[in-house]
Amino acid sequence: MKKLVKILGITAMALCGSGIFLQLAGSALGGKEEIAKVQSACYHFDIEKQKLSAPTQLMADLAHMDISLLPSTDENWYISYAIDSKKNENPLSIKEENGILYLSERNAQETMSYEQSNFFNITKHVEYNSELTLYVPKKAVLDTCTLKLGDGELILEEMNTKHLQINMKDGDADISHIKAERFSITTADGDVTGYGFLGKHGEIMTDYGDIFLTTEKDFLQNINISASTELGDILISDSLTKSGILKEDDNGCTTYEKLGAENMWEIISENGDITLQDTQAKNENAMLHQEKTDTDHTGKITSE
Repeated sequence: MKKLVKILGITAMALCGSGIFLQLAGSALGGKEEIAKVQSACYHFDIEKQKLSAPTQLMADLAHMDISLLPSTDENWYISYAIDSKKNENPLSIKEENGILYLSERNAQETMSYEQSNFFNITKHVEYNSELTLYVPKKAVLDTCTLKLGDGELILEEMNTKHLQINMKDGDADISHIKAERFSITTADGDVTGYGFLGKHGEIMTDYGDIFLTTEKDFLQNINISASTELGDILISDSLTKSGILKEDDNGCTTYEKLGAENMWEIISENGDITLQDTQAKNENAMLHQEKTDTDHTGKITSE
C-alpha cells in the first residue's frame, strides 16, 4: 500500500511539473499567437458619414447592431457605421427605394467586451463593436419610422415622425425630444427612457424593463394616461397626483389613471417600475411620490 501511495505521489509531481513547463512554453512560443489568430478571425466594415437621399420613411431590422438616430448638422441625411463580423461579408444591407430607406442586418458581432483565456491561461481583452448612426435633418418629418432590434441598444434624439414604431428584444431605448402623432414602443428585457417625449397617442410596453418618461407639464396635463405594473412601482410627480388616481389592488398590482383629455398614453411594465414626471419637477429636483391610493364610491382620492 505504501509503495502504491509513493508511486502515485511521484506521478502527480511529474504531471504538475509537466503542466508548468507547458504553460511557460506556450506563453513563450505559441500562446500569444493563438490569441492573435482568434482576434484576426473577426472582419471589420466601416463607413464614415456617407450622404443619403432624403427618405420619407425609415425601416430598420437589425439583429445585433446598436443604432443611433442623431440630428444632422445640415439639411442632408448621412449614415456611418463600424461593424465587426465573423464572416468576410458586410452584414449590413442599405437600400433606398421609392422614398423608403431600408436597413437590414444579419450576422454582425454583437457589441461586447470580455476577458479571454486560452489553454495556457494567457488572458487578453477582447472587444467587438457593431454600431450604426443615422444623421437626420432637424426639419425632416417622416411619415413612418419603424425600428426592429434584437440585442442592440437604441438612441433616438430630436426627430419628428407621424408614426413611430419600435420593437426591441434585450436592448435599452434612450429617446429624447421626439415628436410623434402615434407611437408603439415595446421591449422584452430593456428599459425605456424618454426625456422631452411628445408622443400624442400610443403605447409603451415592456416585460421586465423599467419605463421612465419626462416631458412638459402642460403636455402631460392634456394626455390621458393609463399605467400599470404587476410587480413594480409607479412613481409620479406632484402635478400628476392632483389630476389622476394612483392605487394598488389586493393582488399587488399598481395602476395610475388620468382621464379627460383627447389623446392617450397606455404604459405597461409587467415586472418593472414606471416613472412619470414633468420637466419642471425634474429641474426643481422635486420628490417623486410613491403614494398608494384607493378611491371611495364618489371617486375621491384617499391615501391608504
